[in-house]
Amino acid sequence: MTEISPGIANLLAQGKNARNKGDISQAVASYQLAVTEAKQLNDKVGEATALLRLGVVYRVSIQDLTQARSFLQESLRVCEDIGSDEARASVMCELGSVAFQEGHYVEGLDWHTTALNIFRQYENRLGQASVLHQMGLIEKRQGDFDSAERHIKESLLIFEAANDEASIGQVLLSLTSIAVNQHDYEQGRILSHRALAIFEKLGLSQGVLKAKNNLTFIEKHRG
Repeated sequence: MTEISPGIANLLAQGKNARNKGDISQAVASYQLAVTEAKQLNDKVGEATALLRLGVVYRVSIQDLTQARSFLQESLRVCEDIGSDEARASVMCELGSVAFQEGHYVEGLDWHTTALNIFRQYENRLGQASVLHQMGLIEKRQGDFDSAERHIKESLLIFEAANDEASIGQVLLSLTSIAVNQHDYEQGRILSHRALAIFEKLGLSQGVLKAKNNLTFIEKHRG
């Protein structure tokens, strides 16, 4: 893979900054401009990346899953043109998340399993961790709590080894949910407090809110 051209990298950074600030319309505008200019420059890596970012924004922030899937499928096509397996795996992981949110659990697991195999082939540990976490979320929704807990704990070990604190916090929230579903409120309380400490340290307000909401729910049901 070649490097992303400076102009496209700048637009991608602008989009990321806008999204972090909650300015979703500006994020979309920056990413769409990045796609247009990348096509003009024949910057396939920049084009694939911008399309992936658009897919994530439409899935997570706008929650338009049809449009998200469209952007991601186009990103996957460009990744295939480039010949980058790891880039393909990143897009597949997102397509798996779209399928999950649509309620297509088998499709979601299929995308994630394929992505996981690619990340393992290239020894991409953080890629593996992300996919394992997402697989666990699907398995939890299916009621397979043993598989869900196993995969999510495996992802936690990888994120801890990489000292990726934001991801650790998110995984702890997922493990909290599993503990609560199994009525293990004490374990849920411990996990939520760990997540809360991380999110407060990092200044991640949404994570703080989720962890506090979990603790409120747990205290209410502990008896």
